[in-house]
Amino acid sequence: MAGSNAESIGENGRRVMWVHRRPRAVGNFSMEATFKRLHDAWSGTLPDQHRVCDFSKGVVPRWNIWKDVRALDTDILHITGDINFACIAQNIRARKVVLTIHDVGMLDEGPWVMRLLKTWFLLLWPARSCDAIIAVSEATKQDILRRCSYPEHQIHVIPSLIPRNF
Repeated sequence: MAGSNAESIGENGRRVMWVHRRPRAVGNFSMEATFKRLHDAWSGTLPDQHRVCDFSKGVVPRWNIWKDVRALDTDILHITGDINFACIAQNIRARKVVLTIHDVGMLDEGPWVMRLLKTWFLLLWPARSCDAIIAVSEATKQDILRRCSYPEHQIHVIPSLIPRNF
């Protein structure tokens, strides 16, 4: 899925890479479909794309994902969702980090200790490690602002692309 760096260098000379979660055998539906439509409609130089090495379930696979993303050679790293934790401390490599957040409802699920851990590792710490957040709706943006102290001017609302059949 990765393209050549020559193809992904934007007008400003910076290399951009979209980082996606690993696809499941039955398929992924939301984020992947959105970025597929975005990819198909893109005008200009496409970013490189990278699928992470593992599924985001459990401590060891998440650690492997984090190391996988840390090793990527790019100037602008765009984490496309579900693997928010992958952007933790990625900006120390002197590259810009963008995080797309589709929703944060999963932070309200489970026992209080799990809700606390998910909030820390999927929102608070990733937000501290990125240069910009893309929210897919104004409601998601407001939910992010309600849950953490990320600067509002650095959260950009870019709605998901809607398929033509809708």
